[in-house]
Amino acid sequence: MGLWLWLACGGGDDQPAPPQATDVTATDTTDPVTEIPRDPITITFLPDVFDEEVGCGLDIDLLDTAPGNNASLTDLRFYVSDVDVLAVDGSPLPVHFVPDGVWQSEDVALLDFEDGTGDCVGGTPETRKVIQGEVSPGEYNGIEFTLGVPFELNHALGDAPLGDASLFHSAQRGHHFFDFGLLIDGETNWSTRILSVDCASSGADVAPTEDCERPNVARIRVENLNPASDDVRVRLGHFLADVDLELDTPETEVGCVSDPLEVAECPSAFGVVGLDWETGNCINECEEQVLFRLF
Repeated sequence: MGLWLWLACGGGDDQPAPPQATDVTATDTTDPVTEIPRDPITITFLPDVFDEEVGCGLDIDLLDTAPGNNASLTDLRFYVSDVDVLAVDGSPLPVHFVPDGVWQSEDVALLDFEDGTGDCVGGTPETRKVIQGEVSPGEYNGIEFTLGVPFELNHALGDAPLGDASLFHSAQRGHHFFDFGLLIDGETNWSTRILSVDCASSGADVAPTEDCERPNVARIRVENLNPASDDVRVRLGHFLADVDLELDTPETEVGCVSDPLEVAECPSAFGVVGLDWETGNCINECEEQVLFRLF
């Protein structure tokens, strides 16, 4: 009886221990996700008019391209999104914006060259001439970006940099993608303002649910440029050399402000950024744009 009890109770030093349960959920057999290394990059935009520096309070010589003899800047601001730098083989490398709560979010960056002085009435002292982001390391030979705001963000005021009411037309038409203004001979305010046209909704304060018929979003490509070290020139002189500043449709602002009535003023102004005024789309993928250049 004693022997039986001893065996039944698992007696004996050489008996194997019962198997232990294994928690299969406690072990992660997947490889950790490897982050692709990225380098910081600062992309600088430098505006000029006929190779002369442009800024609030600086005289602009019109060089007989427009009525009058001189002008001064009143505004220069624009939105940029979907930025890629181009590798030497032409392949795009996305630039990941570094949000700063003021000038850029993860999706959109605002460039602002007016400082509220001179004839830049209503402006702000703060300026922004760069985009800051991160990109895969390598050698670069160009840049590609969208001059505009993505549709899903365009039709409402939002977090910075999309909270500036002076760059917002309405919920129906959205933000101004590009604003450039001059005061000619101290008396005539002239503007180029690019934003979407023919946006279907029930009213100005109602956002459309589908893309605007004429989105007016330009995809800009500049090659033979290292965006990490070369400035992206904003050649504003093309608006003055290629646009007839005397054209002025009655009951509209002087210049082209994307008013559907401005069939005389806007085709040439939109052509500067490679857009077709009638369709709101790029002409030949905006290859003929002349605003953004290396030189």
